[in-house]
Amino acid sequence: MARFDVRANLDRSTRDRVPFLLELQADMLSHLGTRLVAPLIPASAFGPPAARLNPAFRIGNRSYVLDTAQMAGVDGRILGARSASLSDRSAEVLGAVDFLVSGI
Repeated sequence: MARFDVRANLDRSTRDRVPFLLELQADMLSHLGTRLVAPLIPASAFGPPAARLNPAFRIGNRSYVLDTAQMAGVDGRILGARSASLSDRSAEVLGAVDFLVSGI
């Protein structure tokens, strides 16, 4: 587990719509069985993103939008292999989370 890792979604019921989940949980809490994640939705299926709430990222050769409002705690076993890291974009990710929680 590493904060800001993009992980494959292994949950059969959601992975078509949400192929990737972004880990948001602090590394020091890796001993927990759950993970705080936010879905990464293909940009083509998301619609117009809200500028601060839904940053877009390139993963492989496709664009994905962070669906910050759908953050959730999930069982860590639904997280597949690491596909990428967004640690270099952590300010945007944390800004979106802060905007959702505080409105600023």
